[in-house]
Amino acid sequence: MKIKIKTGNLPKPRDFYTYIHIKETTGEIFYVGKGHGNRFKELRSRSKYWKWTAEKYGVIANIVAHGLSENESFLLEKKLIKIYGRKNLGTGNLVNLTEGGDGTSGYVCTEEHTEKISKATKGRKHTEEYKRY
Repeated sequence: MKIKIKTGNLPKPRDFYTYIHIKETTGEIFYVGKGHGNRFKELRSRSKYWKWTAEKYGVIANIVAHGLSENESFLLEKKLIKIYGRKNLGTGNLVNLTEGGDGTSGYVCTEEHTEKISKATKGRKHTEEYKRY
């Protein structure tokens, strides 16, 4: 999958921002997100609907606003999701599965939690589709 990144308003390190993903072939916005660092161009931790859309149409990532606090970026994300509407609710074309404003930014697992995850996933076989992402 090819992702094109529009430059011009890239975030400073540690700043929060709100971004959109656009279908490369049609110019239609299909996802709104909040992040910092390189989140806007990451392929991992995306829903299967995002992955299907990205594979079919290609992706252009564009940062809408940066230099925001985490709360400001969440608020803008929620506002944009409401404006563009969600496909799963029949209100628009976004593949977002929530109304936004949620996430686990900065969460650090305890050692005990990390061990539980390790034990639960040890020996698990991943499909070829999963490995591509």
